[in-house]
Amino acid sequence: MVRKIKKFRKIIDHLKKPLLVGILIILLLSSFVVDYKSILGATYAWLQSSWAGGADTITTASHATNQNNWTKYYSASTTISAGTGITLSGTASSTTETTDADFNAGDKTDYIYVGSDTVYPQKPNTYACESNNDNICQSARCDTTCQAKLADGSACDEASDCSSGTCCGDGTCSIGGVCPCSASTTCEDSCSYGGLTYGTVTANSQCWLDRNLGATAVATAYNSPTTSYGWYFQWGRLLDGHQISNSGTQTGLSSSDNPGHANFIYGMGSPYDWRSPQNGNLWGSAGGYLNNPCPTGWHVPSQPEWASVVSALGITNYTTAASSVLHLPAAGGRSYSSATLGGQGSYGGYWSATPDSTFAYYLYFSSSGVGPAYNSYRASGFSVRCVKN
Repeated sequence: MVRKIKKFRKIIDHLKKPLLVGILIILLLSSFVVDYKSILGATYAWLQSSWAGGADTITTASHATNQNNWTKYYSASTTISAGTGITLSGTASSTTETTDADFNAGDKTDYIYVGSDTVYPQKPNTYACESNNDNICQSARCDTTCQAKLADGSACDEASDCSSGTCCGDGTCSIGGVCPCSASTTCEDSCSYGGLTYGTVTANSQCWLDRNLGATAVATAYNSPTTSYGWYFQWGRLLDGHQISNSGTQTGLSSSDNPGHANFIYGMGSPYDWRSPQNGNLWGSAGGYLNNPCPTGWHVPSQPEWASVVSALGITNYTTAASSVLHLPAAGGRSYSSATLGGQGSYGGYWSATPDSTFAYYLYFSSSGVGPAYNSYRASGFSVRCVKN
């Protein structure tokens, strides 16, 4: 019996190593079979040169073999497990995703959209798409091609981008069909600024807004309508709220170019400015239009510009001022010493950007005459009419 047991042990010893190897092989194969679908899904590859004319139009690809007429390569499966790495290649570049999280995060790469365990090839901008589907179009937009009509104010580079049909010079879609007033505004077109819409007119070979800043209507007479009067600016100040006719008031001077409040500053004695010390470079080009209340690309006219246009248009009093192409109303002004509003329908006062010693020049007209080189204290509140740079 002992001899038989020893013989059996020898047989076991001979079989021991091959048996262990066999078990190991079985385990490895079973592991491979378990993960086979993921590995196979990660290695699918295909390419396509056209999305029309009978070519394969499947948007979510999980092909086991290459398809015809393809030129771009991708890898995909509806159950991707990234494993050690899946490389997705586009015409311009390639990217390698190495974890499941990469595929589930909804990342977008060149011509590839990755999300929900599925890789979508991006259809070119020339593809006739059916609906706005960010997963399909390279541009993430769709109308008759892969390009959606963008909402008002969105960034654009051509008119077809926009729902309004207008891509403005500042690179945004028009708002309500009206572009912002800017250096690229075409004269005779309307434009928007500060929440208001303005027309533009040509006068003396320059482009001007057709109404005062803050006005909601164009003047039809020197005293009508009152909505043509607009705002009343202190010389050199920003569009900060002080210009509204019923704004708050205060007597404390500002020590900076921007007071940081919306109050009309008045009554502080000579030189009757709102700022101390004075700064004569706030509206003129020499100061780079530091506190320019006009839209970018526009400015407060200089005194020579006012003198030139008054002469060219034959403005002689408030009647001809209102009937001119600029339609300048007699909006009156606001007092530098009391902040009260007066003179509406009696005279027009329009600031220039040009300082005059401790004062500043403005255009004045009334029933009896016109003066393009009057001066006044800078704390006075007068109308502003903008001209394009």
